[in-house]
Amino acid sequence: MSDMAETRKTIDAYYLASPLIDDVQCAYFFVNRDETCPFRQQTLAEFAKDKVVIELDSFENIITCIEAGQGIALLPGYLTETKKLQKWEETSRPITYYSYE
Repeated sequence: MSDMAETRKTIDAYYLASPLIDDVQCAYFFVNRDETCPFRQQTLAEFAKDKVVIELDSFENIITCIEAGQGIALLPGYLTETKKLQKWEETSRPITYYSYE
C-alpha cells in the first residue's frame, strides 16, 4: 500500500447554463448521483425544495445535458472557457474537494 498524501483544495463553481436555454426560471437542475459529490450537496442545499432536480451518473452526461439547453448545473467555472456554457448567475460557490498524490 502506498502512502498517498491527501490535499484539500478549493475550486470556484458557478451555476452554468447553455446560451440555448429559453426559460431559466423553469429549468431543471442536474446533479451527480454520487451522494458524496460536493457539487450535488451544494445544489441540493440551495434548490432541492424549490426546483426539479435530476440525477445523472456522470459529470460528462451533466455537461452534455446543460450544453443542449436542458437545464442548469453547479460546475467548475473554467468550463465557460472550454464548453458552450455561460454563468446563470455571477455568484461563485467555493467547492472543497480532496486530491491524493
